[in-house]
Amino acid sequence: MEMLARIEGALLGLYVGDAVAMPVHWMVAIPSYNLQQLEADYGQITGYTKPKDTFMGSIMNLSSTGGGGRGSDKGDVVGSVILHGKKQFWVRGGNFHYHLGLQAGGGKHAGGAIGEAARAHAVDTFVRRNDGPGRSVPGS
Repeated sequence: MEMLARIEGALLGLYVGDAVAMPVHWMVAIPSYNLQQLEADYGQITGYTKPKDTFMGSIMNLSSTGGGGRGSDKGDVVGSVILHGKKQFWVRGGNFHYHLGLQAGGGKHAGGAIGEAARAHAVDTFVRRNDGPGRSVPGS
């Protein structure tokens, strides 16, 4: 049981850390984080915070909207295939925050991927331990 509690604590820490760091994640000034801008925009972060709408220095405006990497903002992958309705935030000259639209406490990437992996593992474990007639699998 101690191992299970440690795993649960680690996952909880991952989710909380992801959500607390969200507004300042990717606020980079090559080659490192621009601490002056972070402090000017957010002060000291002591809890969940909503990101600002804009971020001077954002490189979203350099990204290709038609595929991966840097390139033109004339493609349709961003806005049509992924990130539906958000293409206007990839426009050249725009300085939009990477997490525009997320609320305070909203997670980014790690939480979703880890959560999906944890759910799949939990379902697999449940099936192995409880497989039998009349049993139902949660989440299926």
